[in-house]
Formats: sequence, structure tokens, C-alpha cells
Amino acid sequence: MTLLFSLKTGAQGWAVDTNTADALSCENPTVKNVVRVPNLPPGRAQDGLGFCYAMAVSTVLDHKYCQAKKIDCVPDVKKITGKSVSELTPEDIKKFKDKIPDNRVSVLDVMAQGQRRKLQEGGIPFNILMKLRKSEKFARESCAPFDKLVYQDWDQVKLKKNFTWWHEYETLYNNYKSLPLSEQDEASFVCAQKMFEIFPAQKNVALIRKALRKDSFGEFMATLTVPETCQKNTLLMPEYKVKKGKENIALDLQVDQLLREGKPIIAQHCALSPKRKLFSKECGPHSNVIVASRTLCCGEVCEKQYQLRDSTFPRMNKFCFKDGKLICSTEDSQGWESAAEFRRKMKLWEKLVRDESYDKAYNSSIVWIE
Repeated sequence: MTLLFSLKTGAQGWAVDTNTADALSCENPTVKNVVRVPNLPPGRAQDGLGFCYAMAVSTVLDHKYCQAKKIDCVPDVKKITGKSVSELTPEDIKKFKDKIPDNRVSVLDVMAQGQRRKLQEGGIPFNILMKLRKSEKFARESCAPFDKLVYQDWDQVKLKKNFTWWHEYETLYNNYKSLPLSEQDEASFVCAQKMFEIFPAQKNVALIRKALRKDSFGEFMATLTVPETCQKNTLLMPEYKVKKGKENIALDLQVDQLLREGKPIIAQHCALSPKRKLFSKECGPHSNVIVASRTLCCGEVCEKQYQLRDSTFPRMNKFCFKDGKLICSTEDSQGWESAAEFRRKMKLWEKLVRDESYDKAYNSSIVWIE
């Protein structure tokens, strides 16, 4: 299990189960009734920052784009590299990264365009997808990659430092916006200089001052991280409808039907430790994507399982092309979780919202697009 440091809007300093071991245990389990979303583009890793909801939204948008444009978004890793995904090395990642198709939206652009001042009931992924329906185009991930913001390993000291500078940026931005308009212009010099000292990778103080005029923190960060040149070669997103799960229909029935229809499903639930205990006093919201289901049997004892595309898994750095670098195998055996355990985490999250541990706007069911 890995402790992730992240922002208040996503899974924070609570534990996310990165070892989704099967509840059943036998030498030769029988796998039956596998249903998998076809043509699912590469996974994404949030590298400790709390943007699980943006990663999940980006996944379903990527899939919608590939399906609408009839693009093959699942390159054959063996054919490209001559190796299986488990054999790939960091050197292989650098060598073959340019051979991966550039058909994914920029997470940074999704975060900026999907900002909402006030959440409506339905959860963060639902709200972002509703807002993004008005967007006609997105920067490509290769032009504005999320990983330009983060450290490329899972060293906990570096991850904590990474989280700290981002949080300090947000605090400075909010403090600046709280000033009277008459004071903001002069204060922008001081604020920009402080930001430069915190994160020297952004060396353009004038650009920081320009970004400070944006109305949301997401747009502010996008101005700093999404180059204007990205608008010259954008992805034109097809129209879509946002759908939510129905409370009067069992979750399993809805998930099975959607997977058979080839739709990836966003779920928001409690982030828990493998021992089913909350890491912190209060469980935090976490979003990931259900991409497959199966039945696993040991003799006559069987268990329904879901396969989750989860951006917090450290194995994303090994088993996936993260931001254009290493692609997931569509037959990857990783990421399976008991459907019963998954339902339990969703119900626990719903209870916390009902008990007003979180704002009602965070209440959510499964979400997908059509």
C-alpha cells in the first residue's frame, strides 16, 4: 500500500488500496464471464496530486473520442517494442514514447475548462463532465502533459514536496483573489515573485502575473502549464450526454449492462486501506473507472469482480504509458477487486455524505457518457 499526498479536492492523505488481492485463494482459479470495454486508451497516473477525478473524466473522454473517430487507441505493445509490458524498462519507455498515438485530451486542460465555482449534486466527475459538454476542443496530452508538474518516481519525500508547492500556489492564488481590486495589480508583482521562488520551473514571472487574472485556480494553473501553441492542433470532442446511475436499480445490474455496451464507468467512493480501516478519521472521496468485470471461481465458490483503472496505483508507472510514455496491456491482470468490496466502499461514501461529513454536492453514483 502506498500513502499518497494530494489536494483537498481529490483523495488526500488517506490510504488507497494498491494491492487489490483476490478474496478467493486457490492455485488454479477459474475465470468466467469476462466483459471488457474495448479500445480503451492508455491509463494515466496522478503521481500523488489529488486529481483522481480529472484522470477519471479524461479516461472516458479519451474513449469517447476514439470510438467516435473510429481510431485504434490500443497499440500492440509487443509489436511496437518487441517486449511484453512486464519486460519494459525505463530506457524502453524513452525509446518508444513517440510511437504512441496522440489521441488523448490534456488533463491540465480538462481541469481548467471543467472548473465550477459551485458544485451541483452528483459529485465532482459528473459536474466536470456537464461543464465540459460546452467545450469544443481540448489541448492534446502530448502538448500539455500532466507529468510536467510532477516527479517521475514514487519517492515519498519528493511526493510530499511536490504536494507542498502545489498547495502553496493555491493558497497564494486564493489570498491574492481575496484582495480588493484596487490592490491586486500591485500585489501581483509580489505574489508572482513568491510563486517563482516556490516553483522555479516556472521562470516567467510575467506569465504568472497574467495567470493571476484568471477566475479560477484551475484556469490559473492551465495558463502556466498549457502553452498557447497547443491551440494549433487540438482534439475536437464529439457531443455527448452525461448519465448517472439509478438508485432503484442494483449497481451490479447497471455496471454489467454498461460494460456490455462498451462504456467505461466512473465511480466515486471511499478511499480505504487494504485492511478495511480508514487511514484517517474521515474517509475521503476517490474516483476511478470500472473497465471490466469477471467471475472468479475456486471450485464451486465464486466471486464477482471489477477491474478498475485507478490513477493512484504506483504500477501505472510500470504497466501503462503514462502521458504518452508506457501503455497498459488491455489484458493486464492487475486492478481486480471484489464487486462486493467495491459496493461497500461506495455505500460508506454515500453514508458520509448523508451524515453531512461532506457537502451534499459530493453525493454521487456511477457516471458515464453516451
